Amino acid sequence: MLSAFDIILTLFYLLIALFVIKIFPFFHLKGLPKNFSLIAFLVKIIAGFGLTYIYTSFYEDRSQADIFKFFDDSKYLHQVFYEKPGDFFTMLFGFDNNAPYYDQYYYQMDNWFKVYDPGWFNDTRTMIRLNAFIRLISFGVYHVHTIIFSFIAFSGLVLIYKACLRWFQQKEMLLAVSLFLMPSMLCWTSGILKETVLFLGLGLFLSNVFHLIHHQQNIKKWIFLLLGIFLLIVVKPYIILALLPGLAAFLLHRKFSNLNPLWFYSGISVMGILFFYVIAQINPAYNILVQLSERQQSVWRLAYYVDSGSLIDAEPLNPNIFSFLRNLPEALVNSAFRPGILDAKNALQWLAALENLGIIITLMFAVGLFNYEKKYLSFFLFLLMFVLIVYSLIGLTTPVLGTLVRYRVPALPFYMMLCFLMIDYERLKRILNETFAKIE
Repeated sequence: MLSAFDIILTLFYLLIALFVIKIFPFFHLKGLPKNFSLIAFLVKIIAGFGLTYIYTSFYEDRSQADIFKFFDDSKYLHQVFYEKPGDFFTMLFGFDNNAPYYDQYYYQMDNWFKVYDPGWFNDTRTMIRLNAFIRLISFGVYHVHTIIFSFIAFSGLVLIYKACLRWFQQKEMLLAVSLFLMPSMLCWTSGILKETVLFLGLGLFLSNVFHLIHHQQNIKKWIFLLLGIFLLIVVKPYIILALLPGLAAFLLHRKFSNLNPLWFYSGISVMGILFFYVIAQINPAYNILVQLSERQQSVWRLAYYVDSGSLIDAEPLNPNIFSFLRNLPEALVNSAFRPGILDAKNALQWLAALENLGIIITLMFAVGLFNYEKKYLSFFLFLLMFVLIVYSLIGLTTPVLGTLVRYRVPALPFYMMLCFLMIDYERLKRILNETFAKIE
């Protein structure tokens, strides 16, 4: 039950966030209605509160709910600030992180040491530290954290909107739908989750990369670009790895624009495969197929450990290329289209299933009315490569529908952008006009 203090402080920070969005030109989105950002952020906050309500009402074990894990553990780190400030800042910034002395604090937490370590796929400690820092101004009020993390994610989405706007002239609302209004985006970037920080990192990375590509060099842009890379590395480093091949091809085509971009994207793909093959031969510890296989087994074991109810009957991934190729089509289908209506078992899965139904309908329009502008082809292929890499990684290593829905979110808006870029809207208008004319 929220106290009067909780409600007042939450409203106070919400008003501050709305004031900042209203006043600062950064949040004014070209091509959209004047108050779009305010409305979109309010919808985001409602989604964040709704996500909390779902987890509070329908999930009995708070310790297993991701939206509470980081917040609850941060309490123990935050308390150290008042007892031993030096220890607090040492742990906050990760200095001497593995010294046995600090275990007295770490062992009070449930998630600092994980039962099954996901390795390079994410870092829960970053989120615990960030929540401990925010507690200095939130006074432990949970929904203040919801507002702050939603604002962080919203800022990143604004940056991505501005980075991609040049390819969506006269289609700004479709770009906005991809970023701000997809149910999964509203759900998983509006709570105390890694995806909020991830999208800030993505926004900083993409907006500054494209600015540096299309405009003059700027030291401020380089600083923000490095900040974006840092955030991606500390939260989910595989996302930056998924971006690099497409970005390399995009840059090459930018330099040699007279050539077909397909050559660059195909060449980069082949070089990437050869690179990972050579690395695996030199040092088997860096064999990506072994790491993907171990990741799948880790998720499987964790799912059994917490008695997950949404396991997929997937084939085990063995660390060889034949197993990888055999599993890849099913992995992509799972990432792109599941859970379906028949898979849904709870509120969040029903939400994802209905969203997937909308995505399938949109994709059908995109395929049936396929068209593209040649000048946008390189950007289209950049999006396609990123989505395929992320969906492949997630589909191959995440045999749990509930987890898969969340993990695919970083690629979801770019998947929608792909669909929207494929549609011939003039042809669609003609079909609709002819259809309505016959009805009349």
